[in-house]
Amino acid sequence: MRRAALLAAAAGLALLSAGCQTNPTTETLALHDYQLRHPIVISEQAETFDIPVGVETRRLSRSMQRAASDFAHEARRNGARYVEILVPSGSGNEAAAHSVAGQLRHALAKSGISPQNVSIRAYPVDAPAAIAPIRLAYPKVMAAVHPCGRWTDSLTAETDNRDYADFGCATQSNLAAMIDDPVDLLRPREMGPADRVRRDTVSGKYRAGTTPSGTYTEGVGAKVSDVGS
Repeated sequence: MRRAALLAAAAGLALLSAGCQTNPTTETLALHDYQLRHPIVISEQAETFDIPVGVETRRLSRSMQRAASDFAHEARRNGARYVEILVPSGSGNEAAAHSVAGQLRHALAKSGISPQNVSIRAYPVDAPAAIAPIRLAYPKVMAAVHPCGRWTDSLTAETDNRDYADFGCATQSNLAAMIDDPVDLLRPREMGPADRVRRDTVSGKYRAGTTPSGTYTEGVGAKVSDVGS
């Protein structure tokens, strides 16, 4: 009987350990992983820039021309070939917007965007008295997270020590906004060239038998506070 009891206990422990080693489902992981609950999604979206146009405006100012030029350079850096000029239709400044749309196309062309790759189209404005901007746009690959603020459950009712539904959403959104190139999330970049000056300095110190690391000392302004001193 004692031997049978020991065998039964061993079998029970084996079943428990097997249960602990089962693969958790995605839903279970999502309860404890904010990266699964709030994933960063890479998609193509419109990068836009609004240029204000007054009712009496008939020529682009120098600041507007520089802004359009900077936008064109940014579009080229991001690999975009086409840029749209969206002109308001039905607004109080509709005539003024149409008068400067051609000048915007010329400013984009001077910055490397071919006039054949610049389209002008209208977007509706329901308020006739509104002063709507001209909008420049080009397609851009962006990283984004779904809107935050999903408070589905009351925090006072949570008894399982799990993360609340919106936990980590702001962190993911900030990370997505700070990423320079969303493709970096898909695969790492190649290593850049080494710093030859620093490499020669470190190698020279190594050959001379001295410490190759740099020397860092506190300078003026390094002291933050006198509290606790």
